[in-house]
Amino acid sequence: MKLVINYGNGVITLPKTAAKVAAKATKSDLLVLLFIFADPRAQIDFDACAADIAAAAGVTQEQFERSLAFWRGAGVIESADDASDNEGVKSAHHKEQDSVAVTERKNTVSGDMKSTPERAGSPHSGESDKENTNDKETEKGIKKLRPRHSLPEYTSDDVKAAFDRSPDLGALIDACQQTMGRMFNSAEAAIIVGLHDYLGLDPEYILMLLAWCVKRGKRALKYAERMAFSLYDRGVDTPAALDAHIKWMEEQEKLEGRLRGLLGIGNRAFSAREREAFERWSREWGMNYDMIERAYMVTVDTIGNVSVPYMNKVLESWHERGFKSLLEIDEAEAKYKASKEKDAGVSGSFDTDEFFQLAVKRGLKESGAG
Repeated sequence: MKLVINYGNGVITLPKTAAKVAAKATKSDLLVLLFIFADPRAQIDFDACAADIAAAAGVTQEQFERSLAFWRGAGVIESADDASDNEGVKSAHHKEQDSVAVTERKNTVSGDMKSTPERAGSPHSGESDKENTNDKETEKGIKKLRPRHSLPEYTSDDVKAAFDRSPDLGALIDACQQTMGRMFNSAEAAIIVGLHDYLGLDPEYILMLLAWCVKRGKRALKYAERMAFSLYDRGVDTPAALDAHIKWMEEQEKLEGRLRGLLGIGNRAFSAREREAFERWSREWGMNYDMIERAYMVTVDTIGNVSVPYMNKVLESWHERGFKSLLEIDEAEAKYKASKEKDAGVSGSFDTDEFFQLAVKRGLKESGAG
């Protein structure tokens, strides 16, 4: 059979991402999307035609705003104003920030967050495991579009719609309450809904994040929300990535504690220059504490005082030569010593400090740190 499409007097063009999440949309969501793209005014002055679009779609204002939130979360629509705001966030965080709201809702969160009421037109029955897998893969591709740094406000109807899309939300909220050791109010429950429904984070990820916050003595869900956005923007958006990041953070905290003692920093906050250097040493260059301690000893022995810039040049010279351990440094030093003694023809003519001084002399001169 050959299908003939009658385009009539006009054509509606929809983003492909809309088709990928259409199975999760309600009848109202689909009608709102169609009438938005059918009205040419929407891309010129959306506020002026929003009421007309809602009326044409045959939905209430509340349903209209809920549908906008759904398509916004899927990354299908955004406003020019919000996109402009996003550029400011992008500049501040050096990350892409897309997928924002067409409008901002003013309603507050209310209602029973644990209920899972039926919503007319819910298209989720009969989905196979394969389809669920494909949906998850699709969602991961969509959620790479960067949302704003705060969750949208969820009305009781929004929560009902979220439960329709993800029936496991009730169990997730229960598990989160157990992790935090208390019952949530409606606003707190809405945060869990948003992390799962808006950011698309896995239940395992959310529980792991909350457990980490509790371990750090941070029991406010707003703190967890901020952490979720911060991690999301760094690409830490899967349970495996979060687990690796938590392990790195714990090692980083231990390292910072040892560095405070080594450098005599005490309890004062690290300066921006110090923190940048410390993160570069451990995260970018992969230097362990023993190597940093050796660089400290070299610095003090060479110039007579502690200097983070000088330590940085020592470590940079080792990084450029591919050293990953003290053993490799000691072996290189021994080879240098043997070479110098052979050239001089005299045993014991090698000054150990010379090995390190030559490695950083040029870099220090260029940086002005020497």
